[in-house]
Amino acid sequence: MEASQLVAHAALSPVEVRLALHAACSVADLFDALLAFFDEQALSQA
Repeated sequence: MEASQLVAHAALSPVEVRLALHAACSVADLFDALLAFFDEQALSQA
């Protein structure tokens, strides 16, 4: 998808954009939680 199409799509559907951002943030939070978990596991085994 070209940038201009992406911008047009975003302008037409802010709800979808918010949902996509929310999903990305949720994935990032989950990733952070996993990293923290593995850090704790590594520390407890060291």
